[in-house]
Amino acid sequence: MDTLIQLSIAILLLPLLSFVILIFTNKRLPRQGDFIGVGILGVSLTLALYIFSEVVIGHYDPHFKLTWNFTWLDFGNVPGVGPLQIKMGVLLDSMTSIMLVVVTLISFLVHLF
Repeated sequence: MDTLIQLSIAILLLPLLSFVILIFTNKRLPRQGDFIGVGILGVSLTLALYIFSEVVIGHYDPHFKLTWNFTWLDFGNVPGVGPLQIKMGVLLDSMTSIMLVVVTLISFLVHLF
């Protein structure tokens, strides 16, 4: 798996990690742990900016695309339908990297203010 795909999956999972940390330690942390949520979203924004710089600035090619696919659910051979699988994947191109920066920037600013 490519490093940029791993970083994009990390951007997806870091806020979930923040939620899990805060749900169990909220009352015991100073200021109820607001620095954890803002800090992790800051890390997500930094990763998104790195992906943006690599995809759009570093490898600028209009047809640049990274993909990673896997079978999420496999129902086997369903009668009347045949083999049934649900596949998931990650697609990383220039538009995706721009949207990663926009969404993580807005999320970071919402948490900051």
